[in-house]
Amino acid sequence: MDRVRRWSSDERGNQEGSGSVSPDPSTTAKFKVQLSSIDRPNPSLNILLSSLLLWALVFVVGLGTDEDCLIEILASRTNKQILDIKKVYKEEYKKDLEEDIRSDTSGDFRAALLVLCKAGRTEGISEQLIDSDARTLYEAGEGRKGKDCSAFIDILTSRSAPHLRKVFDRYSKYSKVDVAKAIDLEMKGDIESCLTALVKCAGSRPAFFAEKLYLAMKGKGTRKHILTRIMVSRSEIDMKRIKDEFKKNYGKTLYQDILDDTNGDYEKILLALCGGEN
Repeated sequence: MDRVRRWSSDERGNQEGSGSVSPDPSTTAKFKVQLSSIDRPNPSLNILLSSLLLWALVFVVGLGTDEDCLIEILASRTNKQILDIKKVYKEEYKKDLEEDIRSDTSGDFRAALLVLCKAGRTEGISEQLIDSDARTLYEAGEGRKGKDCSAFIDILTSRSAPHLRKVFDRYSKYSKVDVAKAIDLEMKGDIESCLTALVKCAGSRPAFFAEKLYLAMKGKGTRKHILTRIMVSRSEIDMKRIKDEFKKNYGKTLYQDILDDTNGDYEKILLALCGGEN
Protein backbone atom coordinates (compact mmCIF):
# COMPACT_ATOMS: atom_id res chain seq x y z
CA MET A 1 0.00 0.00 0.00
CA ASP A 2 2.91 2.33 0.67
CA ARG A 3 4.01 1.90 -2.93
CA VAL A 4 0.56 2.91 -4.13
CA ARG A 5 0.47 5.89 -1.78
CA ARG A 6 3.90 7.16 -2.85
CA TRP A 7 3.13 6.76 -6.53
CA SER A 8 -0.30 8.38 -6.15
CA SER A 9 1.15 11.37 -4.29
CA ASP A 10 4.02 11.84 -6.75
CA GLU A 11 1.80 11.51 -9.77
CA ARG A 12 -0.85 13.85 -8.43
CA GLY A 13 1.86 16.46 -7.98
CA ASN A 14 3.07 15.93 -11.52
CA GLN A 15 -0.45 16.27 -12.89
CA GLU A 16 -1.22 19.40 -10.90
CA GLY A 17 2.02 21.00 -12.04
CA SER A 18 1.42 20.24 -15.70
CA GLY A 19 -2.29 21.02 -15.73
CA SER A 20 -2.97 17.75 -17.53
CA VAL A 21 -4.38 14.43 -16.40
CA SER A 22 -3.18 12.47 -19.44
CA PRO A 23 -0.20 10.23 -18.63
CA ASP A 24 2.90 10.27 -20.79
CA PRO A 25 4.54 6.94 -21.70
CA SER A 26 7.12 7.11 -18.91
CA THR A 27 4.39 7.72 -16.35
CA THR A 28 2.40 4.77 -17.65
CA ALA A 29 5.48 2.55 -17.58
CA LYS A 30 6.06 3.51 -13.94
CA PHE A 31 2.39 2.78 -13.26
CA LYS A 32 2.74 -0.73 -14.69
CA VAL A 33 5.90 -1.46 -12.71
CA GLN A 34 4.22 -0.35 -9.49
CA LEU A 35 1.20 -2.51 -10.18
CA SER A 36 3.34 -5.59 -10.73
CA SER A 37 4.90 -5.24 -7.28
CA ILE A 38 1.72 -4.84 -5.22
CA ASP A 39 0.53 -7.82 -3.18
CA ARG A 40 -3.13 -8.12 -2.25
CA PRO A 41 -5.03 -10.90 -0.48
CA ASN A 42 -7.20 -11.33 -3.57
CA PRO A 43 -4.94 -11.34 -6.66
CA SER A 44 -7.89 -11.03 -9.05
CA LEU A 45 -8.54 -7.53 -7.69
CA ASN A 46 -4.90 -6.43 -7.79
CA ILE A 47 -4.90 -4.44 -11.01
CA LEU A 48 -8.57 -3.53 -10.67
CA LEU A 49 -8.33 -1.84 -7.30
CA SER A 50 -4.99 -0.21 -7.99
CA SER A 51 -6.30 1.26 -11.21
CA LEU A 52 -9.42 2.61 -9.57
CA LEU A 53 -7.45 4.22 -6.77
CA LEU A 54 -4.91 5.84 -9.04
CA TRP A 55 -7.26 7.03 -11.75
CA ALA A 56 -10.78 7.57 -10.49
CA LEU A 57 -10.55 8.25 -6.82
CA VAL A 58 -7.44 10.42 -6.87
CA PHE A 59 -9.35 12.81 -9.13
CA VAL A 60 -12.05 13.24 -6.49
CA VAL A 61 -9.63 14.20 -3.73
CA GLY A 62 -7.00 16.07 -5.73
CA LEU A 63 -7.89 17.45 -9.12
CA GLY A 64 -11.61 18.03 -9.12
CA THR A 65 -14.23 15.45 -9.96
CA ASP A 66 -13.88 13.34 -13.09
CA GLU A 67 -17.57 12.59 -13.64
CA ASP A 68 -17.00 10.26 -16.58
CA CYS A 69 -14.57 8.18 -14.55
CA LEU A 70 -16.90 7.91 -11.56
CA ILE A 71 -19.75 6.87 -13.84
CA GLU A 72 -17.65 4.28 -15.64
CA ILE A 73 -16.47 2.64 -12.43
CA LEU A 74 -19.61 2.68 -10.32
CA ALA A 75 -21.91 1.73 -13.21
CA SER A 76 -19.83 -1.24 -14.32
CA ARG A 77 -18.67 -2.92 -11.11
CA THR A 78 -20.28 -5.70 -9.11
CA ASN A 79 -21.50 -5.31 -5.54
CA LYS A 80 -18.36 -6.98 -4.18
CA GLN A 81 -16.03 -4.87 -6.31
CA ILE A 82 -17.68 -1.66 -5.13
CA LEU A 83 -17.39 -2.74 -1.50
CA ASP A 84 -13.70 -3.56 -2.04
CA ILE A 85 -13.13 -0.20 -3.71
CA LYS A 86 -14.73 1.61 -0.77
CA LYS A 87 -12.63 -0.34 1.71
CA VAL A 88 -9.32 0.44 -0.04
CA TYR A 89 -10.37 4.06 -0.58
CA LYS A 90 -10.93 4.41 3.16
CA GLU A 91 -7.52 2.88 3.89
CA GLU A 92 -5.73 5.13 1.40
CA TYR A 93 -7.41 8.49 2.01
CA LYS A 94 -8.78 8.12 5.56
CA LYS A 95 -12.23 9.20 4.45
CA ASP A 96 -15.36 7.67 2.96
CA LEU A 97 -15.88 7.61 -0.79
CA GLU A 98 -19.52 8.56 -0.25
CA GLU A 99 -18.50 11.73 1.57
CA ASP A 100 -16.24 12.85 -1.27
CA ILE A 101 -18.95 12.13 -3.81
CA ARG A 102 -21.51 13.99 -1.69
CA SER A 103 -19.29 17.07 -1.49
CA ASP A 104 -18.18 17.06 -5.15
CA THR A 105 -21.46 16.28 -6.97
CA SER A 106 -25.07 17.41 -6.76
CA GLY A 107 -28.68 16.71 -7.63
CA ASP A 108 -29.92 13.54 -9.28
CA PHE A 109 -26.39 12.65 -10.36
CA ARG A 110 -25.21 12.64 -6.76
CA ALA A 111 -28.24 10.60 -5.73
CA ALA A 112 -27.47 7.96 -8.36
CA LEU A 113 -23.79 7.68 -7.41
CA LEU A 114 -24.59 7.39 -3.71
CA VAL A 115 -27.07 4.59 -4.33
CA LEU A 116 -24.50 2.77 -6.47
CA CYS A 117 -21.99 3.12 -3.63
CA LYS A 118 -24.33 1.14 -1.39
CA ALA A 119 -23.68 -1.91 -3.60
CA GLY A 120 -27.20 -3.19 -3.13
CA ARG A 121 -28.06 -4.78 -6.47
CA THR A 122 -30.32 -7.80 -6.18
CA GLU A 123 -29.33 -11.13 -7.69
CA GLY A 124 -31.28 -13.03 -10.29
CA ILE A 125 -34.54 -12.16 -12.05
CA SER A 126 -37.81 -11.21 -10.37
CA GLU A 127 -40.39 -12.27 -12.94
CA GLN A 128 -43.22 -10.54 -11.06
CA LEU A 129 -41.42 -7.17 -11.33
CA ILE A 130 -40.48 -7.18 -15.01
CA ASP A 131 -43.68 -5.64 -16.35
CA SER A 132 -44.15 -3.20 -13.47
CA ASP A 133 -40.53 -2.03 -13.78
CA ALA A 134 -40.93 -1.45 -17.52
CA ARG A 135 -44.19 0.44 -16.98
CA THR A 136 -42.65 2.50 -14.17
CA LEU A 137 -39.75 3.56 -16.40
CA TYR A 138 -42.14 4.57 -19.16
CA GLU A 139 -44.43 6.52 -16.85
CA ALA A 140 -41.44 8.26 -15.23
CA GLY A 141 -40.11 9.46 -18.58
CA GLU A 142 -42.00 9.43 -21.84
CA GLY A 143 -45.38 8.89 -20.25
CA ARG A 144 -45.54 12.17 -18.33
CA LYS A 145 -44.80 15.85 -18.58
CA GLY A 146 -41.39 16.41 -17.10
CA LYS A 147 -39.47 13.44 -15.74
CA ASP A 148 -39.01 11.45 -12.57
CA CYS A 149 -35.31 10.63 -12.32
CA SER A 150 -35.79 8.89 -8.99
CA ALA A 151 -37.71 6.04 -10.62
CA PHE A 152 -34.94 5.48 -13.16
CA ILE A 153 -32.30 5.64 -10.43
CA ASP A 154 -34.17 3.19 -8.22
CA ILE A 155 -34.65 0.53 -10.90
CA LEU A 156 -31.38 0.88 -12.80
CA THR A 157 -29.22 0.82 -9.66
CA SER A 158 -30.99 -1.96 -7.75
CA ARG A 159 -31.89 -4.66 -10.30
CA SER A 160 -29.53 -7.30 -11.69
CA ALA A 161 -28.29 -7.13 -15.28
CA PRO A 162 -30.31 -10.21 -16.38
CA HIS A 163 -33.44 -8.71 -14.83
CA LEU A 164 -32.85 -5.34 -16.50
CA ARG A 165 -32.39 -6.94 -19.91
CA LYS A 166 -35.86 -8.46 -19.57
CA VAL A 167 -37.23 -5.10 -18.43
CA PHE A 168 -35.71 -3.40 -21.48
CA ASP A 169 -37.33 -5.99 -23.75
CA ARG A 170 -40.70 -5.47 -22.06
CA TYR A 171 -40.32 -1.69 -22.39
CA SER A 172 -41.11 -2.06 -26.10
CA LYS A 173 -44.66 -2.94 -25.04
CA TYR A 174 -45.09 0.65 -23.83
CA SER A 175 -42.86 2.66 -26.15
CA LYS A 176 -41.66 2.84 -29.75
CA VAL A 177 -38.12 3.67 -28.60
CA ASP A 178 -35.77 1.73 -26.35
CA VAL A 179 -34.84 2.75 -22.81
CA ALA A 180 -31.50 4.28 -23.80
CA LYS A 181 -33.20 6.49 -26.39
CA ALA A 182 -35.90 7.48 -23.89
CA ILE A 183 -33.20 8.61 -21.45
CA ASP A 184 -31.53 10.58 -24.23
CA LEU A 185 -34.81 12.31 -25.07
CA GLU A 186 -35.85 13.08 -21.50
CA MET A 187 -32.62 13.87 -19.62
CA LYS A 188 -29.46 15.91 -19.97
CA GLY A 189 -26.08 16.31 -18.32
CA ASP A 190 -24.34 13.99 -15.88
CA ILE A 191 -27.48 12.13 -14.86
CA GLU A 192 -28.17 11.25 -18.50
CA SER A 193 -24.61 9.96 -18.88
CA CYS A 194 -24.90 7.93 -15.69
CA LEU A 195 -28.24 6.32 -16.50
CA THR A 196 -27.15 5.61 -20.08
CA ALA A 197 -24.02 3.87 -18.78
CA LEU A 198 -26.15 1.75 -16.45
CA VAL A 199 -28.36 0.69 -19.36
CA LYS A 200 -25.36 -0.15 -21.55
CA CYS A 201 -23.60 -2.12 -18.80
CA ALA A 202 -26.75 -4.12 -18.13
CA GLY A 203 -26.97 -4.92 -21.83
CA SER A 204 -23.32 -5.92 -22.25
CA ARG A 205 -20.46 -4.80 -20.06
CA PRO A 206 -17.79 -5.82 -22.64
CA ALA A 207 -19.61 -3.84 -25.34
CA PHE A 208 -19.72 -0.84 -23.01
CA PHE A 209 -15.95 -0.92 -22.53
CA ALA A 210 -15.32 -1.61 -26.23
CA GLU A 211 -17.24 1.55 -27.11
CA LYS A 212 -15.31 3.63 -24.60
CA LEU A 213 -11.99 2.35 -25.95
CA TYR A 214 -13.09 3.07 -29.51
CA LEU A 215 -14.13 6.62 -28.65
CA ALA A 216 -10.90 7.18 -26.68
CA MET A 217 -8.90 6.56 -29.86
CA LYS A 218 -11.31 8.02 -32.39
CA GLY A 219 -10.57 11.36 -34.04
CA LYS A 220 -7.76 13.75 -33.30
CA GLY A 221 -5.70 12.91 -30.23
CA THR A 222 -5.90 9.97 -27.84
CA ARG A 223 -7.68 10.24 -24.51
CA LYS A 224 -4.89 8.47 -22.68
CA HIS A 225 -6.39 8.61 -19.19
CA ILE A 226 -9.48 6.72 -20.41
CA LEU A 227 -7.47 4.29 -22.52
CA THR A 228 -5.03 3.52 -19.71
CA ARG A 229 -7.71 3.15 -17.06
CA ILE A 230 -9.79 0.65 -19.04
CA MET A 231 -6.91 -1.40 -20.42
CA VAL A 232 -5.35 -1.81 -16.98
CA SER A 233 -8.54 -2.43 -15.02
CA ARG A 234 -10.04 -4.96 -17.49
CA SER A 235 -6.88 -6.79 -18.60
CA GLU A 236 -7.44 -9.67 -16.16
CA ILE A 237 -11.23 -9.51 -16.13
CA ASP A 238 -12.88 -9.63 -19.56
CA MET A 239 -10.39 -8.33 -22.14
CA LYS A 240 -11.05 -11.17 -24.58
CA ARG A 241 -14.77 -10.42 -24.62
CA ILE A 242 -14.05 -6.70 -24.99
CA LYS A 243 -11.81 -7.45 -27.98
CA ASP A 244 -14.55 -9.61 -29.52
CA GLU A 245 -17.10 -6.81 -29.12
CA PHE A 246 -14.65 -4.25 -30.49
CA LYS A 247 -14.07 -6.24 -33.67
CA LYS A 248 -17.76 -7.04 -34.10
CA ASN A 249 -18.93 -3.45 -33.64
CA TYR A 250 -16.13 -1.46 -35.30
CA GLY A 251 -14.79 -3.76 -38.01
CA LYS A 252 -11.19 -3.81 -36.78
CA THR A 253 -9.25 -5.27 -33.89
CA LEU A 254 -8.50 -3.41 -30.68
CA TYR A 255 -4.87 -4.49 -31.11
CA GLN A 256 -4.64 -2.80 -34.52
CA ASP A 257 -6.35 0.35 -33.27
CA ILE A 258 -3.79 0.63 -30.47
CA LEU A 259 -0.97 0.15 -33.00
CA ASP A 260 -2.42 2.89 -35.20
CA ASP A 261 -3.04 5.38 -32.41
CA THR A 262 -0.14 5.04 -29.94
CA ASN A 263 3.62 4.57 -29.99
CA GLY A 264 6.72 3.84 -27.94
CA ASP A 265 6.72 2.23 -24.50
CA TYR A 266 3.13 3.30 -23.92
CA GLU A 267 2.06 1.32 -27.00
CA LYS A 268 4.03 -1.74 -25.84
CA ILE A 269 2.31 -1.69 -22.45
CA LEU A 270 -1.15 -1.38 -23.97
CA LEU A 271 -0.49 -4.20 -26.45
CA ALA A 272 0.71 -6.42 -23.60
CA LEU A 273 -2.46 -5.65 -21.67
CA CYS A 274 -4.50 -6.34 -24.81
CA GLY A 275 -2.96 -9.81 -24.99
CA GLY A 276 -2.53 -10.23 -28.73
CA GLU A 277 -4.61 -9.54 -31.80
CA ASN A 278 -6.96 -12.51 -31.46
